[in-house]
Amino acid sequence: SLGGGALEPFSALASTGAAGVELAAKIFRKHGFVLLRGALSQNAAQAVLETCWRLHESVEVADPLGQGNRNPGRYSLGALAGSG
Repeated sequence: SLGGGALEPFSALASTGAAGVELAAKIFRKHGFVLLRGALSQNAAQAVLETCWRLHESVEVADPLGQGNRNPGRYSLGALAGSG
């Protein structure tokens, strides 16, 4: 578990209006992703997390050396799913 504000630099509240949207965009431009706190219910967040772990495990099986399909450790989800 990541505690102590470790995710704070990557986070914005989902319901803070225009200022929140600007902060989320700034975080996204800097890091390539942003965590929107409060965007999902606890159950939905748990389902997403479980899906991410299953995907991670599938990628490890398909690419045990972590070579990626877009550079080392980087993957195109479309290519991984076979949907192109």
